[in-house]
Amino acid sequence: MSYDRVRIRLSPPLRPASRHRRPPTPGGGKRRMIGFPFSLPGENAKIRHMKLSTSSSAIKTMTPKTMVCVHGNIVQPEYPDKIEEVSRKGWGTTFWGKEDTSNWFHIPLSLPNMLDGGRPKLTKVFIFFHNTSRSPITAVHIYDGPIVIRAFDNLRLAGDHGRAHDRANGFTVDSPVEVQFGLGLSVSVQFPASPEQNPPRWILFTTAGAEFRV
Repeated sequence: MSYDRVRIRLSPPLRPASRHRRPPTPGGGKRRMIGFPFSLPGENAKIRHMKLSTSSSAIKTMTPKTMVCVHGNIVQPEYPDKIEEVSRKGWGTTFWGKEDTSNWFHIPLSLPNMLDGGRPKLTKVFIFFHNTSRSPITAVHIYDGPIVIRAFDNLRLAGDHGRAHDRANGFTVDSPVEVQFGLGLSVSVQFPASPEQNPPRWILFTTAGAEFRV
């Protein structure tokens, strides 16, 4: 099964028009892909660069084995006191952040320890989301238990990316890695202040998942 074909039907968050107006139509501006650094565990780890949703030569030689997914209703904020409001609906969870704050949102994923007598390797994760320019995703970190195995930093992702896989919501692990413990995704979101209070500060998570190959 390929998540490239996943399509999700959902409605925008239902909020009073005076406080939470719908964001402008996504895709109005051009997006430019840039490299993002990550560091491997260890004091002498070297900084490398990764791009969103690219395929390395190592991944191309591997066979897709399995994919794990969770619904957006499982997402939890690290600092609940910085959240103004939470709405959990059938299509996912929407968080309204307090003005001039930032927060981490955590997503746990179960994973297969063994497949056909071997350990599959993590090759890609994806996070389907829909947010405004006042609630951009600024970092995505991938955890193996307590260890950060990959980090995508210096991001600024916004728009409607909650309905299908695209270049903004997929994160390729350049060098596939075996996950020894539990897999967790941590998403950093900023909620900057704005005198005009426009657009509103919210982010919707619809689903998340990971691809494993052997």
